[in-house]
Amino acid sequence: MGINNFRGDRRPFYRTPDGEEVPAVFVIGGFVSLSSGIDNNEQILLVDPDTSSLVMMEWEHHQVHEGQMFHAEHSFGTVANNNNADMRLLTGAKEAHVVFFIGHGGQCLFYLYETPNQSGGTAVPVVNMNRNSAHVAGVTVFHGPAVVGVGSTPLVNGRLLSGGTSPNSRVGGGIRTGTEYEFKPATEYLMRVNNNSGAGIGISIGAEFYEVTP
Repeated sequence: MGINNFRGDRRPFYRTPDGEEVPAVFVIGGFVSLSSGIDNNEQILLVDPDTSSLVMMEWEHHQVHEGQMFHAEHSFGTVANNNNADMRLLTGAKEAHVVFFIGHGGQCLFYLYETPNQSGGTAVPVVNMNRNSAHVAGVTVFHGPAVVGVGSTPLVNGRLLSGGTSPNSRVGGGIRTGTEYEFKPATEYLMRVNNNSGAGIGISIGAEFYEVTP
């Protein structure tokens, strides 16, 4: 795309591979320009032709494209009543921006702790969500760690995950946080789901995150 990609009214456009002219604006060094062509220091902002709205992408989606978004999840199978499903998350040298999600077959309580006294566990694979990327996460994840104490910094202290507590009312469900937590570098975190449904139920815990240098 070059300087000639302007209509008679001087509005810039981007020509798609099939020849369609899509309205566009140019970004030059962080500023929007409507009067310059494209060179190596410029990018295109696409505009929807029907509404004149900018075509935008969520940051998390962009991080997938950059190979910087990661996923880890574990299914604990059947967890006995009044027992816990524990997932340990240890951050690396960077801050981790984390959302978590839980699947449960009945009523549970969810806890999230910072700096618990814990160790060990079975490694949970941390997957790069861009399967073409070779980037590796600094965060490590484990299920079933040895928890000596939960510490004194509860971030979520017993959030009710409704799902029933009797054979007639017990149903499955799931939650996902809408806003991320920004975890500290080189810090232990514990995600715990306590089953109080009255029977053994299936539980899964997962997290999606990207990392940022503080």
